[in-house]
This record gives sequence, C-alpha cells and structure tokens, in this order.
Amino acid sequence: MRNMPNIRAFIAITLAAGGQAEISRLLDRLRALQPRGVKWCTPGNVHFTLAFLGPVAEERFEAVYAACGAASRSVENFPFQLGSLGTFPPHGAARVIWLGLSRGQPAMGELQTALAAELGRREFSLEARPFFPHLTLGRVRPGTRLHPRLLQVDLGSLPAYTQPAAGLCVMRSDLQPAGARYTLLRTFPLGG
Repeated sequence: MRNMPNIRAFIAITLAAGGQAEISRLLDRLRALQPRGVKWCTPGNVHFTLAFLGPVAEERFEAVYAACGAASRSVENFPFQLGSLGTFPPHGAARVIWLGLSRGQPAMGELQTALAAELGRREFSLEARPFFPHLTLGRVRPGTRLHPRLLQVDLGSLPAYTQPAAGLCVMRSDLQPAGARYTLLRTFPLGG
C-alpha cells in the first residue's frame, strides 16, 4: 500500500458572505493607504484560526473530526462582532496586520480551549502561545514602514457587522505561488 501524503490543515471559524464583503471593502481602503510592502489577504481566505495542525496524515483525520465534534458540542452557538485593527507584534516592526473582535471573545476563547483539550487527548500538539482571536488581513514584508494612519482607517460599517459563529471548520491549506488555497473538509455545528 502506497503512503498517502500529509495534508496541511487547520481548524477555524469562517466568515459568512456578508463578512467577506465587509472585509473586501476594508482591504480596499487599507490597500489605498499602503499599496506596497504588505501582502494583503484574499477576503474569502480570512478566518479565525482556532488550531493550526500543520501536516496531518490522512489516517489521523478521523481523530481530528472526533476532537472537533466533541469540542463543538461543548459550546453553544454565539455571535461575534468585528472590532479594531492592530499589528503583531504590537510594538516595533509590524509583521502582521489584523482585525480583532469587539464582541464574542470569551465564547471564542472557550471554544478554542475546548478544542485544544480535545486535540491534546488525541495526541495533537498545538502552539503554546496564548489564543488571541483575530483575522489576519495582511503580512508585512521586512523593512516596510506602515503608513502612519493605516491603523486609524475608517472601518466603514464593519463595527456594526455581527455574525453567529455557527461551527468549527476543518480546512485544508495548499500553498501555491499565488498564495494559499483553502478547501473546507468538514463543518461541525456548535451546540451539537
């Protein structure tokens, strides 16, 4: 029997079409201020990463699905609201530009904690850094100086955008020269 290649995977909460449209409008405003030096994300790829798994052997996906099923049953569906812009790191040369939450952080943190525990029970190891729910909007190239008003850009109607976190999405990530391509493998509704 031939060995199957590993699949690069992560678990996320994705944005509905309305959220993607809001992000698209925001990215247009950010690109206008910072046309160079930042690799801006595609609106359809923007998501909240709850667990980055990295390369996973195909036969281990049943364990991933079992962990997602158990974690998703432990947390009820909750709404989240998009918030303000920031960078990682918060001081010094920025590497990532992100959009955070103004509502839903505790529930999303509870869901991520439950997911991490379920994955740990199945011998998946995750990053040790604290969870901070955010949408990555762009990656800053080394040596790039950000426009001073970039993080104060008008968010438009984004602060009013609210969406339910309907479920955990297991995603496949294929790295390509034009950027990552994400494929939904399975969704697990919250609250069972």
